[in-house]
Amino acid sequence: MAIAIPRFQSANVPKQDGETLLFIPPGIEDSRSFQRSQRVIFVNDSAAAGRQHVATALGLAELCMCPVLGIHNASGSTAIDVVTHLAASFQLPDSDTKSARDAIASAVRAAHAAGHRTATPLSVLESALASCRASLAAFRQLATRGSESFEVYAIGDGNRIVCNALDAMAAGSLVGAGADRIVNTCASNVAPGDWPPGVELRELPGGMDTVTWLGSPDWAATWTDVGLPADASPLGTAFADWIAARAPASDTFLRFQAEDPLFVVNRFRRAAHGASGAVDATSLAAALANPAVSLERVRGVLEYLRRRHRRDADDVAMAYIATLRDPARGLADLATAARRDTALRTLLADLLRAGRISSDEERAIAWLEEPVGS
Repeated sequence: MAIAIPRFQSANVPKQDGETLLFIPPGIEDSRSFQRSQRVIFVNDSAAAGRQHVATALGLAELCMCPVLGIHNASGSTAIDVVTHLAASFQLPDSDTKSARDAIASAVRAAHAAGHRTATPLSVLESALASCRASLAAFRQLATRGSESFEVYAIGDGNRIVCNALDAMAAGSLVGAGADRIVNTCASNVAPGDWPPGVELRELPGGMDTVTWLGSPDWAATWTDVGLPADASPLGTAFADWIAARAPASDTFLRFQAEDPLFVVNRFRRAAHGASGAVDATSLAAALANPAVSLERVRGVLEYLRRRHRRDADDVAMAYIATLRDPARGLADLATAARRDTALRTLLADLLRAGRISSDEERAIAWLEEPVGS
């Protein structure tokens, strides 16, 4: 059963390590796209103060159009935090293996022998994480919501906190440790191979935060290591990297939120790092045609494509409509919602009408303009 979490109020800015609040920006619940039953879990970088944590969590809720469970990673000092988080990772058994399960069972028996008759595998794993209250809080949230596979956003050494929590879940064979778990990572200090098997990592842009030196060298030069892409700055790559290298990870993450369509599209470009490249229209459309993605966010991406990738915009619009209409996808409710959204419907039709219109595009436009039942 999920743990009840207090809702953020302006007066209760988090101060304690591991303090967890539910963030819902004022007025957002009035939007038809707001998904009350969805959740995103967020852990900040230890360099961020409580008010930065609040600002990012509220911004993330607007970006994802759902409530955010913010787990505060409070800082004593960056060095102390990093050592504490690494120390917690060494307390854990090695992932989901027989030896891990045997070690946990042995620890439970030892606790019982010492008179702690209520000890369980779960309490043993919590004890291993007890030195870091943020890791413990993340574990409790993820473990109680394991089957729901909510996405996680982590900044800087917040990645180690999340990784520790997922490692503990994997060691205890708990649902949701790896398979189908999406972790959006920014300025990470965790090597890709250290995450439990099955975790899907999505690297978000960040500056050259020194905490990333604790991860492995990334010869692919992904966004997390090289900073903001060139078209995020009117002055090009050099200036963007210069700014990113001097900005806290939490601030570059807020820049990511402001530039969301750019970074969404860049994930599906066949070339990146500021170079021009075609967009993988089918994959991008499939990612957008997801009930967890708000229609406002879909519009933002399509508007960006119209401005910056005109040759690809109609292909993505066509692929998006085809995905919505595919019976095998089971997206009938989302298709109805998209057609009822006047701004999105108009934008899709405009994109398809740009240039020469094919017979498939004509049929797609006719589908968009069909009356939708109330």
